[in-house]
Amino acid sequence: MGKSLETPFFGRYASSSEGRWFLIRRRSLRDEVVDHIREAIAEGRFSKGDRLRIGELARELGVSPTPIREALNYLCAVGLVELVPRKGFLVKGLSRKELEDTLEVRICLERMAVRLFVERASEEHLRRLEELYGRMRRASELEDLKLSMALNEAFHSAVVEGSGNGVLLEVVKGISDKLGLVRFLSISRSGRIKESLAEHGEILEALRARDARRAEELVDAHIRKVREMVLSTHL
Repeated sequence: MGKSLETPFFGRYASSSEGRWFLIRRRSLRDEVVDHIREAIAEGRFSKGDRLRIGELARELGVSPTPIREALNYLCAVGLVELVPRKGFLVKGLSRKELEDTLEVRICLERMAVRLFVERASEEHLRRLEELYGRMRRASELEDLKLSMALNEAFHSAVVEGSGNGVLLEVVKGISDKLGLVRFLSISRSGRIKESLAEHGEILEALRARDARRAEELVDAHIRKVREMVLSTHL
């Protein structure tokens, strides 16, 4: 294994001898199960109303029932799963209205994040973004969907981190699973990885130039494109 590189946003990235980049997550089993179920919902392998059986999931993933139960309880708390008496855990998913509401909030939060990033972010924050973008480009070349999604999430997290606003960071964390589902629905569309890379490149250029107005316009356009794509394709 090649030299590993650290990032405070999404674990550790390492390169193999072939130059492929992959993600080593410092995450709990519960978090891994959450990702598995969230991706299965986004991909349509779990549909609205499907029952999620703890025993079956434990056998499928090769873990004990405990992290499965913890993951399902967490997904109930964020609104992607519901616990129904005498039926158990059922997929709730996101309705069209919930998707629209989530994306409306995301536009407001990310416009604020880039504006504050321009005002407050250090050169170190900017270097972190540039490093993440370089990894996004390599993931795009490999057409690695999961890595592209993880790096996409890390890029946006880095922008929020660079805003210097702790409350904004907490608010974004509070809806991160809904944002993650929307992000997966968008980036899984054919050709979207490269489109998204280009959009993030433009956002990075605006942040590098400390052009708050341009950065806000680009973030707004990026999220509106995601909205149009998700609502037309998946609902």
